Amino acid sequence: MARANVARLETGRVMPKLPTLERAAKALGLRIDSLLKSPDAAP
Repeated sequence: MARANVARLETGRVMPKLPTLERAAKALGLRIDSLLKSPDAAP
């Protein structure tokens, strides 16, 4: 994923589609649901 695209995701300027979230989760070694949880949600 291009650095510019990652920056747009991090800053909330774009709403990623499911395939993008799946690739990001896989690259980070996470489950996709962990990317969808609110930061202040209990584990």
